[in-house]
Amino acid sequence: MGWLVAAVFPPSQAGSADGLVQGYAFAYSEPTSDLQRVASTGANTVYLDVYWEADSPDADSVHPFSGTTPDTTLISMMRDASAAGLRVVLMPKVWCNGCQYGWRGDLQPSDPHQFMENYGTTMLSHYAQLAEANNVWLLFLGSEMNNLQPYADDWRQIASRVHTLYRGLISYQPNWDRLSDVSFWDALDIVTVSAYFPLTTTERPSVAQLKQSWRSSQVDPWRGQDWFGALQQLAKSTGKGVLIGEVGYRSSTTAAAHPWFEWDTTSTPDQATQANAYEALLETFSSQPWWLGVIWWQWRGTDQDAGSTDMSPKGKQAEQLLTKWWAQGWRPSDEAAPGAGGARTAGAPAGTTSRPGASVKANTITSATAGPTSTAAAQTDSPVTAGAGDGLAVAGASSAPGSPSSLVKLARSSDRRHLPVAIAVAALFAMAAALMSVGLRRVRLPRSATA
Repeated sequence: MGWLVAAVFPPSQAGSADGLVQGYAFAYSEPTSDLQRVASTGANTVYLDVYWEADSPDADSVHPFSGTTPDTTLISMMRDASAAGLRVVLMPKVWCNGCQYGWRGDLQPSDPHQFMENYGTTMLSHYAQLAEANNVWLLFLGSEMNNLQPYADDWRQIASRVHTLYRGLISYQPNWDRLSDVSFWDALDIVTVSAYFPLTTTERPSVAQLKQSWRSSQVDPWRGQDWFGALQQLAKSTGKGVLIGEVGYRSSTTAAAHPWFEWDTTSTPDQATQANAYEALLETFSSQPWWLGVIWWQWRGTDQDAGSTDMSPKGKQAEQLLTKWWAQGWRPSDEAAPGAGGARTAGAPAGTTSRPGASVKANTITSATAGPTSTAAAQTDSPVTAGAGDGLAVAGASSAPGSPSSLVKLARSSDRRHLPVAIAVAALFAMAAALMSVGLRRVRLPRSATA
């Protein structure tokens, strides 16, 4: 499938030869210069989230509030990301006032149909138009809205309305423990998942232990659950590729036990465990023809925070690992471990010969750090406090995972901006051919995406 994915994701927008999504959720607090650093790791995608508020757990409407990122800020970030060669994913989220940790998964409108109508015609219509005007590659219709997922017909109506306003890809992202609740994949272009699966309670687990835990969880009460198999079955049943649209791990010794628990202040910092979790995910899924890639939560903070247990990979062994994996093509079969050349030992401090490690994920209602991530009661999922494609419509639910009909659609929203480049490149090659005919012996090829 490599040639097909490479065709779907041209090298200019893909940081790797196989064209998989390689992304980070990006905090608005970060300097825009960090987008170039993100791109240098081999990333090709950034994920931006934006919040509106539901006034109560049983509210039937949503509206902008003080935690809503202003459109001007969103648009500026989108343009800066594009200038850095990165695609943009836009994720609208609902902050549930009165829900535990503000998490939208606990939202229970008194009239679900009225809520869905309001949500679709106000918030999603607004961001669909903003996404269309700013060449957003993928627009989410929502995520982790557990109690609203059964209303499939309402979601189909929303998807249909959004597609009249926005020509790019659309998806919806269920939480890791509610995958079976979504029955409207037929109305969406790709399958995406918040993949904060509990893997193992073992402290400082090795890559091998983590890979085993993807196929048999070592955390109660999910012990024995095959998370890899669940995603594989999702690809098979929907006929669509699966994108891990959000996942992250703290840089702590127990990061793989309850990954959604972002604010664990009692854990012991450990970059290597985070990096092991990153590598285990990449090793587990990268060879699967139905896998479309991963977006990591969340790029934020400073290099001086590398000794913390925060979820960010920035300045940590996890960033080193992704740079080796994405930008340089390192794989475990290579002789030396990324960034070191020595033993890959969890628990070793940064800068030693241990393998690249990682960071933490913070989710509170702070003005600097945008939002939250997945699952559960212990997570503080919160908004940012600050002021939002022409396509081939070929994908269908009946196509096999990874088949041309499910993958060609992925070219929809981003191809048009590459047309002038393609014309220019064609002209350059024509000129080069003419020059060679009069004696020039060498043509300089375009720089690769990972150079």
